Amino acid sequence: MMRALLIGFAFALGIAEAPAQSTFTESYGTPAFLQSKYHSLSTAVAYPAKATIDLRLGNNKSVQREDQTARFVTLVDPDSVYDATYKVYVAAVSDLRVEYMTYNQADRLSLTLNRKTYTANCIDGGSDVFLKNLAHSYKTTPTGEELHLKVIKDFPLTAKDKSKLWLRANSEFVLQ
Repeated sequence: MMRALLIGFAFALGIAEAPAQSTFTESYGTPAFLQSKYHSLSTAVAYPAKATIDLRLGNNKSVQREDQTARFVTLVDPDSVYDATYKVYVAAVSDLRVEYMTYNQADRLSLTLNRKTYTANCIDGGSDVFLKNLAHSYKTTPTGEELHLKVIKDFPLTAKDKSKLWLRANSEFVLQ
């Protein structure tokens, strides 16, 4: 009994901390998307963009699309606890919609395919973890910035009904 009380007390004080990270999706540290020139933006903006989508999904399904009407927007956070704005990159073509969002040091990736949305989300109360299986690169362009997002290791996206869609390595999303 005494041992159980001491162990419970140790967890309550954080002495024996158990990691809350997911094997696939979260990583503590400094995310690469902090390199974006828009990361510190504190006002609402909307920019037109072009997107190239090359996804590898599930069991050998491949989806390639181009969206000439993609967009990048910032949404002002009225509470502004950790960050002033959400940065949102969106591309949609026929039966596919890709949305990538960053806030503080957290991010979220959502794919809507055939009207079903699958998500990997690290934007939460702390906003201090991010999707570790995504590689980011940014390039300044005459009209703004190009985001190149690449999946470096397979990971699942989850729908509300708990079904999973695996996003496979070498999937890419480029917004310019």
